[in-house]
Amino acid sequence: MDSNFDLKFVAYAVAHVNEDHADAMLDIGKAHHHQSSLDKVELVSYDAEKMMVNAFDHSGKTLQLEIPFVRPLQNAKEFRPVLIEMLKSAKEKLK
Repeated sequence: MDSNFDLKFVAYAVAHVNEDHADAMLDIGKAHHHQSSLDKVELVSYDAEKMMVNAFDHSGKTLQLEIPFVRPLQNAKEFRPVLIEMLKSAKEKLK
């Protein structure tokens, strides 16, 4: 991984997103994997290209999914604005 990619920030961001933005992750997961049966999506990690998530469907099945970013991140802190952009797009798709 690129030396500009701060793994401590990644860990912070993952914890923050899972604690405070579960609804956003669910919308992104549903929109990007066409899975309306999802009940919950947890962010596991991310790198410059994608997010790794665990998605849980109505039957209790756990899916390990990768969701590509709309553009590569130059550093870990670019995650927030890209995630916001992806959420806006996901909400449009789910209308």
